[in-house]
Amino acid sequence: MIYILFFLKPLSLYKQYNIFMKIGLIGVNSIKEEGKLELIQHTLKNNLFALFSPHFDDMHIFAKKYNMKVYSSANNLFMDVDAIYFANSLKPNIDFAIQALKNSCHLFIENISELSIEEIKQLYKLAFEARVQLVIKETILFTPEFKLIAEKITASKIIEIEYLFNHFLRKQNYFYETYEAVRVVSACIQSGIKKITTTPVEIEPNLLSFVFILLEFDNGSVAKIKLNNLAQENDKNVEIYETSDFFEINFTKHFVYRNTFIKGHTERKELKLEQIDAFKSEMENFIHQSKKIKTLNISESPQIIEDIKATQLIIQKIYN
Repeated sequence: MIYILFFLKPLSLYKQYNIFMKIGLIGVNSIKEEGKLELIQHTLKNNLFALFSPHFDDMHIFAKKYNMKVYSSANNLFMDVDAIYFANSLKPNIDFAIQALKNSCHLFIENISELSIEEIKQLYKLAFEARVQLVIKETILFTPEFKLIAEKITASKIIEIEYLFNHFLRKQNYFYETYEAVRVVSACIQSGIKKITTTPVEIEPNLLSFVFILLEFDNGSVAKIKLNNLAQENDKNVEIYETSDFFEINFTKHFVYRNTFIKGHTERKELKLEQIDAFKSEMENFIHQSKKIKTLNISESPQIIEDIKATQLIIQKIYN
């Protein structure tokens, strides 16, 4: 009897027994983006069910290579899947995101840099009302480096972040890199931001060589973020200072050192990292949390909204 029900109603039974998740893709509309699609498909595997594109004929041939269906109607896609992955900027597809939420689809969003805070709040409100999950990409929090230190952090007092780039960043790039850094800081310092100070070094209008950001928190902690565009190579370093320890993390060269103050001297120890794919770990977490959504304490106004507001204010200060 169970087998017959599964054959007749696979989607409903899938939701009941959590066999797998059907995910639709929106935002990849050109064969020039095959690399992005290949990465997403490699990570999601059979969970990536189909994509919607206004360029149906072109994408139909393209998607066949990855054993995916192509929909010419976004509404039909929303009816057949349980979640939507929005690749690239959400701004041109925000109406689809709203409709997907109204159809009780979970959302995974790559890029919210062009959205207003009002639009973001609206999305979270709709997700809350629909009792579905809305996740914005933050892969750095799923790296083996961060997952390791997150388990060991107790009371961060000072955080210093230095991102080095061997190229100049555009405004959208600054948003992404700043947002990533703010999310790292927020995960370590459990307190509200009371003051934001920025010092950009401008070579010519809208062309920056260096940006310094100082965040001061209600609990007395501080975070210093440096974005350097004049480096010889790309690098991402974080130092986290606590009462008796400080951690050195490098997300590019993949190492973590723990420095412990013991009886007047410092003991430095390299911590062993797991060999995990951060993006794959992030997507597995998204699927897992979406499956157990009924037991999650989701909020209409999660902490991430405050971090987005802080990021937007930082970008405004940098360019004003």
